[in-house]
Amino acid sequence: MDIRSIVCVLVAGPIIHAGGHEVSLNISGIKSRSFSTATSSSAQFSVSPKDTVSMGLRFGFGLTEIGSAKLIAQATVHSEYTTEFQFTDNSFFYREGTGKYKNEGMSIGLNARWQRLLEYGIGTEVRYERLTLTNEDSTKVGQYRPWVNFYSGRVFEGRGYRPFIGLELALPLTHSNSSNAAHDPTELLRGVSPKFEITLLVGIRK
Repeated sequence: MDIRSIVCVLVAGPIIHAGGHEVSLNISGIKSRSFSTATSSSAQFSVSPKDTVSMGLRFGFGLTEIGSAKLIAQATVHSEYTTEFQFTDNSFFYREGTGKYKNEGMSIGLNARWQRLLEYGIGTEVRYERLTLTNEDSTKVGQYRPWVNFYSGRVFEGRGYRPFIGLELALPLTHSNSSNAAHDPTELLRGVSPKFEITLLVGIRK
């Protein structure tokens, strides 16, 4: 038995044993990060993004059970959305204005769930974000960040497939340094990355 066969057995075995898979449509309210950074001893560059709503599609696969918890592997596609931001630079050459950037990405992670009257879960994921500044140069930057999420939902009984609805709070565990954001558009993009998301999930489960 070669290495690929061993990996397939190790991965597929728990999935077949635990059974179950799910798919959900995600609607997320996104709060991006506002920040200020000093450009001199008496001047600051400040950025304030607006709140945004985005869509996503998530696939979940049952892996195994650990005590009363079910371990779920998840993969999520985060569709592109556009956020507007305001900036102010109160240095000697005062300037202010607005800009826009786009964000899209994908993530993979694990979630542990417990079923009581409601379903509860906690998980972690690694998310890739591709950010694009809608300026003349279309500046782009990609970043990977770890996130933690907290979930609560309700599963409804059905024949074969069971519908479910849930709410999830997701928080990134890291933020980039934005000390040179006034002069480096890639630092500006990383600086205004989401600082938390609240997501409504509507889906079906086998």
